[in-house]
Amino acid sequence: MGLVTYCERFVNNLATITAPLRELTIKCVVWKWTDRHQQAFNKVKEEIAKDCTTAFYDRSKRTRVTVDARPVGLGAILSQFDRDGNEGIVAYVSRSLSKVEQRFSQTEKEALGVVFGCEKLCILLELNLSWIRIINR
Repeated sequence: MGLVTYCERFVNNLATITAPLRELTIKCVVWKWTDRHQQAFNKVKEEIAKDCTTAFYDRSKRTRVTVDARPVGLGAILSQFDRDGNEGIVAYVSRSLSKVEQRFSQTEKEALGVVFGCEKLCILLELNLSWIRIINR
C-alpha cells in the first residue's frame, strides 16, 4: 500500500479505489481475501498502469480545483488552462473518510472535500485559484 500511496498524484480518487484493501490493514480484522478485494486490487493496478501525463504548475495560468466526495473518500484535482482553453491536470489528491466522516451528509462531505483539496494543494494555489468545481452526484 505504501508504493500505491506514492502514486497518489497520478491516480484520480485513489482513496476510494483502495478502500477495500485498506480495510484489511485495520488491527483486529480477520484477513480474508474476497472478490471485492481482488477487484479493488485489479483496479489499482489498472489505474497505475495508465499513461498519465501531468502538467507543470504555472502561476500565470487559470487554475481550478475540482472536488468529489464519495461514500468512503474525498478526491481533488488541480488543473490549469492554457490560452486555448485546454485543461491540463497538475495533480490528484485523495484521502479516505473516517467512520464518523462517512456519516456526514453529502453536502458536508463536499464542503470537507473543498477544505481538504485547498489545504493539500495550498503550496501550489497561493491565491492563484480561479474557481472551485464541486461534483455532486
